Amino acid sequence: AKIMDKTLNIKKTRFFITGGSGSLGRSIIKYLLKKGAKNIISISRDENLIKQAEIEIGKSPVQFKLGDITDTQLVSRLMQDVDVVFHTAAVKHVSLAEKNSREAHRINVVGLLNLLDNSHSVKRFIHISSDKAIGVVNCYGATKLLGEYLVRESNELYKKSKYVIIR
Repeated sequence: AKIMDKTLNIKKTRFFITGGSGSLGRSIIKYLLKKGAKNIISISRDENLIKQAEIEIGKSPVQFKLGDITDTQLVSRLMQDVDVVFHTAAVKHVSLAEKNSREAHRINVVGLLNLLDNSHSVKRFIHISSDKAIGVVNCYGATKLLGEYLVRESNELYKKSKYVIIR
């Protein structure tokens, strides 16, 4: 709850969750709903996980969108009037990132940059990083470390927004 500025009315706040159908994204959505959130948009690229999330969460004000965070037009449209972003989407499995380094870069770096480039009007941007960003020894950790640098830089570029990194 410390992530949320006390001046934000959770019932009126518009949330955008990337990777909202994943385990962490679903947990964030459930927490926000429990606290009274009425306007949540989730984006994920896995149809099966979206359907599972819809069933698990049940009838709610959550809009589950099928899409990719590297899609500039989609992200621009979905982020209009968003107040708070929880960025949980990523190629997360170390072994998959190693074997698919271009895809890890595309999602974890280019996708994040697309979100950041569209975040100039948000109040809060919460980026979920990883302990793998410390003492980097693999592709996944390298993408998460670069992501942290990009998020920190955004605090300088977009002074009206607050960017936070969580490991």
